[in-house]
Amino acid sequence: MYIEFTLPTGAGGMAAGFCNSILTKELHKWADKYQIAYTKKNHKYTVRITFDNEQHYAFFQLTWAPNPSQFKGWITQFEIKDPMKVDRYK
Repeated sequence: MYIEFTLPTGAGGMAAGFCNSILTKELHKWADKYQIAYTKKNHKYTVRITFDNEQHYAFFQLTWAPNPSQFKGWITQFEIKDPMKVDRYK
């Protein structure tokens, strides 16, 4: 299971780099506040977050609340995905 954020495209990757930097800072603040360890992995224009404890995914969904006006909403939009439940015939 993992959480996936989609970074904006354009500007030769500069937009994605800027937003990735903001996301990294916000994730760090969230993890420090709740004392939860996570792993972050960038894959093209997506950022995947994983936790060791399955319960942290629901907790993240309930508590992730950065200021959306500052980030134009993209940082509040994420999906929780389970690779074992992917529809391979889509």
